[in-house]
Amino acid sequence: MRGDQNGETTVTLKNGKIGIAVSIKFNIKQLPYITQWKMMGNGEYVLGIEPCNALCKSRKTLREENTLPILLPGESITNILEIIVSDITG
Repeated sequence: MRGDQNGETTVTLKNGKIGIAVSIKFNIKQLPYITQWKMMGNGEYVLGIEPCNALCKSRKTLREENTLPILLPGESITNILEIIVSDITG
C-alpha cells in the first residue's frame, strides 16, 4: 500500500451498474495491508475489502515469521477508518 506523507490512503470499489462507489480511507501506519475476499454463491456475489494489520496467512505462519501482531494484557490501539458511499451516476 502507498500512502501520502502522513500515511493516509484510500481504496475505492465502484459499481457502475448500480451507480455507487464505496471508499475506505485509513492510515497505512495503523493498517499496512489490505485483504480482498469474495464469495460467489448461486445467484449471489459478495466482495469484501478489509484494511488489516497482518497479511492473510494462518496465525501459525505469522507466529513463525514473527509478524503476528499481539496486544499485551491491558494494551490497546486505535485504528481510524472513514467509509464513504458515493453516487457515481452523474
